[in-house]
Parts: sequence; C-alpha cells; structure tokens
Amino acid sequence: EVVNAGAASYSPIVEYLLDDFGFHAWRPVRTLVQEGIVPRPARPSYTIAMLSATRYRGAAELLAEDPALLEVEAWRLFEVEGGGEDSLANHEKFFGDTWGTVFRDLAARDPAQRNRLLDASLAALARDFSTYRAGWFLRFHESLAPTDDERAQRTEAYLTLLRSRVGPTVSLAVAALVRIERAGRLPADLLLDRIGPVLVEGTAGTAKSGLGMVGRAGAGPPEHARRAAIAATDALANASPEVQGRAIALIAKLVHGADDAVARALTGRLPDVATSQRTAAAALLARFGGGRAAAGARRDDAGPVPSAPSASTRPSPIDPVRAIEPLASIEALVDVAVSVLATGDPADDLARV
Repeated sequence: EVVNAGAASYSPIVEYLLDDFGFHAWRPVRTLVQEGIVPRPARPSYTIAMLSATRYRGAAELLAEDPALLEVEAWRLFEVEGGGEDSLANHEKFFGDTWGTVFRDLAARDPAQRNRLLDASLAALARDFSTYRAGWFLRFHESLAPTDDERAQRTEAYLTLLRSRVGPTVSLAVAALVRIERAGRLPADLLLDRIGPVLVEGTAGTAKSGLGMVGRAGAGPPEHARRAAIAATDALANASPEVQGRAIALIAKLVHGADDAVARALTGRLPDVATSQRTAAAALLARFGGGRAAAGARRDDAGPVPSAPSASTRPSPIDPVRAIEPLASIEALVDVAVSVLATGDPADDLARV
C-alpha cells in the first residue's frame, strides 16, 4: 500500500518519525530508504537519528551491518551540528568517540578517504558551529596529524577559518598557517591580506602568533617591511595591551625613518590604543612623520584626525549593543552550560550561564 501510494505521499510520515522519535525512528526509516520506498531524507534529523542509534552499540557495529552508510550518510555528520545530547561532541563525551575511531581507521586504509576527511573536517569548522560542538571536528582534524604538505594544500581553507567566530578554530588555523609559513609554502602577500581579523579579535596568544608571521613576512625589501608594518597596525585594536605593545615594537623594527603610509595607518588606530601604550604609540607616530599623516588624512577624509586618543573615544562598557543576551529557556541553558563547562569560553556565554 505504501509503495502504491508513492514516496511523495509517504514523506510527511518519515518527517514525523524523524522529528518526534529520534533514534527509535532510525531503523524503520533506514529500511524504507534501503528498500527504495522513500528517497533518502535530506533533513538533519535523519543524520542525527543515525548518530543517536550508535549511542550504545558503536559506529563500527552499525557500519558492519550497513556498509552503504559510508557512501552518503556518514559524511553528512560533517554537515550537521546537532544539539543537546545528539552531537558528535556529546557522543564522544558520554558514549566514546566511536565515530572518530571509524573515520581514523578509514583514513589509515585509504589515502583518498584521508584527503576527503581532512577537507570535510575543515569544512565543518567553517560552518561556525558552537564552540563546544565545533570542538569535535577540531580534535578530529588534528588527530589525523596533517603533514606540512597536506596543510599547505589546504592553505585557503585555513585562511578562511581566520574569520571564524569560534576562538579555538581560529587558533587551529593560525597554528596550521605558522607551520605552512615555516615550511616556506605561505605567500607573504596572501598572509598580509587575510591576517587582519586575527590581529584585531584574536586572543592574546593567537594575535601574537599572527604578529610573528607578519614580522617574518616583512623581512626583505623595504616595500615588504612597509606592507607588514601597515598590517601590524590592526593589532592596535586588539583588546590586549600586551598585544598592542608587541605590535608597536614590531612596527618600529620593520620601518625606520619617516613613512607617510605607515603613519596614516597608525593614526587611524590611535583611538583604540590602551592608556598604557599611548606614549609609545605617539612616539612611534612622531618618528614616522605623524603631522604629515594627520594633514593628509584631513585632506582625504574631510574630517578631524585625533592627535591623541582619549577615554571618550573608547567603546562604552554599558553600550546596549554590547549587552549580554539572556537565555530564553531551560533547553538553551543546558545547551550553553554544557559548552562552557567543557571549554570555559567564550566569556559572554559564561556570563549568560
């Protein structure tokens, strides 16, 4: 009767089973797919139901019974974040990393699958899942121990991750790029074009690693040094005075004497400089010809350029835009609490809990 009714009319029942019955729906829905009665569901709940079905039996056992899952279904685990108990991160924490073991074994047996897994884990990190759930993909990627050559082949993917909202993901990307750069496989222009978000928003350790790469990219001809110095001025907007101090020292090392381009870039960042670093920043600006830079900026922008930062130019800590968003439900509280208990960050989520 179901077959005669057609797959389209049966689809709502499949959706109902997946959305309301979780892992209990996996076996009947999977059987319908295997028999060709319904098409493979595209909804995330189908993938989550498969993951849930391995809570107590393990991924290897499930795949031994149904090897065809490695053709499509298993790979969708890299595309679906999940939530609550049903995520790879929670599965690893409470039931063991059986999926990670299966994928690592696959990578060890087949170089093509290894490459696919390296790419899939980086693509998952680019989806900006929550910090806690992204942690599984981060750990899995590093557990494959990519070689310098494998990392270099994925330079663009790591550069893309520099804009991630997830701090540990950015740290992974910077560490990978450091290795690529030290192997001589990271073009300086490419790095300087993309490193800005790390210098501005990264944690102190990550931003300092970024500055280290910027400094090495500035070695060589004066034009390289000038461009690296301009890139380093982004770090003056970092919340860490220590990072700002490191940036000021690097800029001073890279460029000697007057330089209008560097002075203009430095002038634009002065409002962000912490009180403890203002004297050094002002002295550096004067060395580069700060007066000429300010005059040029006034001509270009038709607006005033601050000669020195003041407290009024810094963001207000009680600006409504920066308000902590409250948790609206018990479910949201549990979800975020699990994340911060496991990672300790981000600070805003810790405050919300």
